[in-house]
Amino acid sequence: MPITWTRRVAGPAAVLAAGILLVAGGSPAAAASGDRLSISAARKLAIKLVEKQKQERSLVFTQLGDAVRRSAKRVDFPYRDRSSSDVLCTATIAVIQRGTVQTGRKRSAEMRDAHCHGIPGEILAYEDITRSLRGWVKDHRQAVRDSLQRYDDALARCDSVTVPSDRRKQVNLFFDAAEFRAFFAPMRARLDEFAIAQRDLDPQDPVMRRGTRAWERTLVLVDALPASTEKPCKSIRDWAANGWTDATAPADFDKLKVVRDQLLVQADLLDKSAVHLDDQGVVRRVAAVFAPTGILALVDASRGL
Repeated sequence: MPITWTRRVAGPAAVLAAGILLVAGGSPAAAASGDRLSISAARKLAIKLVEKQKQERSLVFTQLGDAVRRSAKRVDFPYRDRSSSDVLCTATIAVIQRGTVQTGRKRSAEMRDAHCHGIPGEILAYEDITRSLRGWVKDHRQAVRDSLQRYDDALARCDSVTVPSDRRKQVNLFFDAAEFRAFFAPMRARLDEFAIAQRDLDPQDPVMRRGTRAWERTLVLVDALPASTEKPCKSIRDWAANGWTDATAPADFDKLKVVRDQLLVQADLLDKSAVHLDDQGVVRRVAAVFAPTGILALVDASRGL
């Protein structure tokens, strides 16, 4: 049954206290030289305002963005938080310095342009199934690491193979495909469950509909990888022993290129879906795992697709 694509609008009492104002007195001894508001001083005051939000409201997360200088005496910070009632609020924290060293300086931080809305039900449903996947990956990441290590070992064993110049692109393509297999194979059954769970949501959000289709296509493409990519070095050595002939090639390279390129296309679409989930208020570490790049980062942060 589809989950309704709606936003729950929160009442003023339940959302960001946009009128909060913090004032800090600035003395010449404690202040930086000159009358320019420093980024570090502005951030300290913005953080105090964020801490006040945490104290006064029940929050799942807070996020303070990078500083944006508006003038010599004003620095803004994008801010957002999510409450335990699944209300997402965004605002700008404006830190302003008034006065001079001679007259006495004061710095204030306040929430401006605050907007709050409930997180759509189907986005929360995507968060639930992605959080479940994240937990599974954390519990099974050693199996994925082991599979990738076997791929690395195979790659190293083939360093001694002399590849003719006219076959190098094909060999590199073959190893690219083998790395995809090594990454996805230990998770294949669980990812099928993940794809089915997404389809069952019957999403209405257009970005997540594309993301759900991208996962389905990704798994079809993984299944289309030739069996020879399971033992890539052996396959290449066998090809070399047979004189690098077309008839003994370990794969149809035209088809393999299409599969590899499409895997990258789908990965890019899934990255966009993960960013969308984050934008919609899904916990960032959970949203990241919606995409293969996020899963890989959880398994081994030193690698990339």
